[in-house]
Amino acid sequence: MFDINSKMIKRLDWIDPSNKEQVNWICSYLKAKNWTDGGDIDQLVDLIGEFREYALKLPETADTREALRNMKAAWKQWAKRESNRRSKEFAEGAYTISLEAREELNKLAMQNGCSLSQVIETLLINAAEIDHLQKELQTEVKRAKDKRLHRFNSDFLSTFFSSTPIQEQVKLLTQNIENQKADEEKKHQEQMEKSLNAIKDKAEKIISLETEVK
Repeated sequence: MFDINSKMIKRLDWIDPSNKEQVNWICSYLKAKNWTDGGDIDQLVDLIGEFREYALKLPETADTREALRNMKAAWKQWAKRESNRRSKEFAEGAYTISLEAREELNKLAMQNGCSLSQVIETLLINAAEIDHLQKELQTEVKRAKDKRLHRFNSDFLSTFFSSTPIQEQVKLLTQNIENQKADEEKKHQEQMEKSLNAIKDKAEKIISLETEVK
């Protein structure tokens, strides 16, 4: 039997024997601090049990308190760093892609001096912009098709009239229709040119974005 340091029980309550990661860390820490008196700590069947039994027999001194306080602080610091590292890996690596795609991402990252996450983010944003522009392009094309003019057949109207006065009225009506048709054709031409320019601009932007994506 040995005298148990009751205060030591509370100092060791952060140790979880079921946490294999923590057990491995404690093993490395004890070896680094030479707490094993030259023994082979890797051969211990119950590392945590052996350590707790050893620690509970330690005298209540300032050195003991400081040593165990430093050990607990070191574990918390290591666990926090490990958690941050894994969080970063998840943020940047939680996706599955082919080796070929990975190589292309690496090339783009090197060319642009950025991370894989930044490359993927840029590609997604550009892809969304391309999709938006393609929809606008389709709208412009449809709008251009819907602007077809209704043509008037003035000869067809003249067959309904035979007298000179009426023919003169028909002639005047025909002239008005022709003028109206000319105005509409001019407006149509201007609208077509405007639509074509809009289509051209969007197409050029799509090509530029697709080139950047590649």
